[in-house]
Amino acid sequence: MLHFLRTTFPSLINMQAKLAVIPGGVHKHLVALTRLAFSEGLVLERAIDDEVVELARGLLEEGISLEEGEELGRAFGGEGGGGGDADGDGGEDEGEEG
Repeated sequence: MLHFLRTTFPSLINMQAKLAVIPGGVHKHLVALTRLAFSEGLVLERAIDDEVVELARGLLEEGISLEEGEELGRAFGGEGGGGGDADGDGGEDEGEEG
């Protein structure tokens, strides 16, 4: 629902301002999106659909730089970020050896 609202009405919703009202709100939101975006479907994450993971990645991409995203990927997805798949497509990249 959040993805729909932010992409449908981007000029009406200033998410940063709304999150700033809550102590640590901006950071809590970032952590929640990052956990979703780099979910690997383990124990508690099993119920998270792939579509939700992709939507969370989309929201993250809108709000952070590429460098910040890589750092968050390393922090939440292990070394290399997102389990070693830098572009998050789940497969090998061109020029990448298996």
